Amino acid sequence: MLAIEATLATPERAGASGLDHEEWKRVMFEGCMADPEKMSSHSESLVSAMSGDRAVRITTPFGTDLRFRLDKRPVDYSNGLATEEKAERGEVVFLPAGGVEVSAAEDSAEGRIVYDVAIRAEKGLVQGLTLRLAQGRIKEVSAKSGKESYDASPLRKRTGDENRFAFFGFGLNPNLRHGFTQDDKVLGGVTIGFGDNRDKGGKNVASGGWWASMSSATVTINGQRIMEDGRLLV
Repeated sequence: MLAIEATLATPERAGASGLDHEEWKRVMFEGCMADPEKMSSHSESLVSAMSGDRAVRITTPFGTDLRFRLDKRPVDYSNGLATEEKAERGEVVFLPAGGVEVSAAEDSAEGRIVYDVAIRAEKGLVQGLTLRLAQGRIKEVSAKSGKESYDASPLRKRTGDENRFAFFGFGLNPNLRHGFTQDDKVLGGVTIGFGDNRDKGGKNVASGGWWASMSSATVTINGQRIMEDGRLLV
């Protein structure tokens, strides 16, 4: 009950994604070999902090300033360990591992998100994607470059739950790097997603979902500083 997350790093897929095949292959391999115990060193405190009915604020030096509310949803933590208990539940374990995520109150997100990490959209690269949110929905979109690639996807519609706030999470894998298809698991990164979140106990019903990550974030939960400038404090 073990699977490789997203795709295998083949020359054909690297070419289609604009990635250096050898570098992508190396990053994926090292990410798969990350020590589960090291990744788990922060997980217990993060799961506890993310489990209640609490207020969250995320800021970055790039312009992100987002506030939203947690809503006692189940927290999803991927540690990469396959067990007999997981197999009995039909639960597939994915590698590379190393992310902790939770859905939140979908209508609570207010503020601005600036994804400083480049996004590999279906039609090309999006740089500096900036979103303004009100009542959990995307109201304005801009980008330094590649906005047409963002707009081209059917998941980017301005109506329905495709553009509704869905979840956030922290990356815990020290061997991964941004830009190689596993941004949500990079240690020090924060991910914010939109669209369908029923797999995380959420309420959004959509044809799919999307997410992207940022670096150098400072995160507080109920006033407690959980991360500062991309460094976990718990």
